[in-house]
Amino acid sequence: LGLSLFCAGLTWALLRVRVADPPGKGIDESTDRLLFERVNELVETCKAPTIHSIRLTTRYELEIVRTPSNGFPSRFTNTLIIGVPVMLAISPLHFKLLLARHVGHLAKSRSSYRHRLIYLRRVWSLYDDHYTSEWSARTLLFRLFFSWYADFFEITTRAAVRLDQFEKDRYMLNVTNAQNACDAIAVFAVKKNFLDKEFWPTLNRMAFTHPK
Repeated sequence: LGLSLFCAGLTWALLRVRVADPPGKGIDESTDRLLFERVNELVETCKAPTIHSIRLTTRYELEIVRTPSNGFPSRFTNTLIIGVPVMLAISPLHFKLLLARHVGHLAKSRSSYRHRLIYLRRVWSLYDDHYTSEWSARTLLFRLFFSWYADFFEITTRAAVRLDQFEKDRYMLNVTNAQNACDAIAVFAVKKNFLDKEFWPTLNRMAFTHPK
């Protein structure tokens, strides 16, 4: 009886978990109808799950985040994260191709075991963040478990992540040729490297040495 009550308590606690939404400013269809039309078009082409929301950030990033609805990673909310610097730094064609790369990957998440592993890496990290910020005696067991398991899962799936990057690149070939796909990947990587290694460090040094 004691074990049954303990398991029931764990189940109830997991059902009550509410993971925080991804960071960024949410936008709706009335704000940018063209963007939503492009996203929905790619979702239909790739037969991907619905993109429930779009958020803009100030970072150079483009990804789809799957947020679990509770402590059981079975139902998700799919959020498209778009960094404003990405939209400013690359062409509309390259943006569409990179978007297709992520939407295509999302479509395969339901049928590929490796794709599920990739998304679960983020899920365990989200649970770890959730319990780390909730310091209480009743969540101690979950906090200890996810603080260990999230790191363990991240380390043991690194090889799968490297293989998955090649799969992601192939999804762009559903909407373009190989040359355009290579250009989009290269441009995104080069500009990200420039911003991370040159632009932002230089700007931060200037702000520090010449605050006025």
